[in-house]
Amino acid sequence: MSGEFNYYTLLGITPKATSAEIKSAYRSAIAKYHPDVNAAPNAENLTAILNEAWAVLQDPTKKAQYDAGLEAKSQGALGSSGAPAGGVQNGGPNAPPAAMLDCEKCGEEDVHQRFVVFNSVSTFIVFTLITTTAMRLCTNCRSHEAWSSALHTAFFGFWSIPWGVLNSIKALYIAIIGGSMDKRSNAAMLGYLANAYAQRGNNDAALTTLVACNRFQRNKAIADAAESFRKIGAKVLDEPERLDGQFYALVAAVIPVILYAAIYTAIHLTWMHWAAAHNTEVHHFTSGAQHLMKQLHAHI
Repeated sequence: MSGEFNYYTLLGITPKATSAEIKSAYRSAIAKYHPDVNAAPNAENLTAILNEAWAVLQDPTKKAQYDAGLEAKSQGALGSSGAPAGGVQNGGPNAPPAAMLDCEKCGEEDVHQRFVVFNSVSTFIVFTLITTTAMRLCTNCRSHEAWSSALHTAFFGFWSIPWGVLNSIKALYIAIIGGSMDKRSNAAMLGYLANAYAQRGNNDAALTTLVACNRFQRNKAIADAAESFRKIGAKVLDEPERLDGQFYALVAAVIPVILYAAIYTAIHLTWMHWAAAHNTEVHHFTSGAQHLMKQLHAHI
């Protein structure tokens, strides 16, 4: 990563920098290069890039996606577009194969793995906590993460209005679609995997990852490389259309409705029971309220 332009080199920090360090570096750079204090002709453009860097690095989800793209590109198999450099490279007879990227949760190899983001929401009255999971996951782990994040959010995310409800609806939607997938990060990862599989002679897996890569980021080099594998008889490996976890996440979305309905019913029945037992007090209270409203209306 050293020697290459990226948001970290721009701010003079490392990818391991803390949130406070990122914020401090950004503020220092803005104070130095903002057009209000710097008369250089490129100050405005540089400030725009600094703002873009800050918008990405201060957001845990966007930062994780950006880091994933840098990780794949640093392996040396990707061009600047995120596509395999010059198509799929075999590297020569004596070149060691590129390291395989496995699921970051279970460590298993999966040709259908994706870099995904899930959110779990916890709320209490005015308190809202959003826990973000952003990693490279195999099919099974992605399925598990979909329903587990949905289940957690369904039970604990709807107890703050309005932000808890809004964030919970968003988190459930992400779970139902199988995770939020950044196009650039996934294109970079899949392009790298295509090289790794090709170097190992696994043409079916190489073609499968190239086809998926082309869905995330259309590129002629990717399409040409995929066609070359088809010409030698490679086949696209079947990918599940929908994960079991997505169905369970959809079912979990009904839980908040059931919980709200149960709470409303309990409160309503409790009130009805209390009102029946204290009918006289309720009548006096209602009469008094009506009399007060009439007096207020008469004075208006």
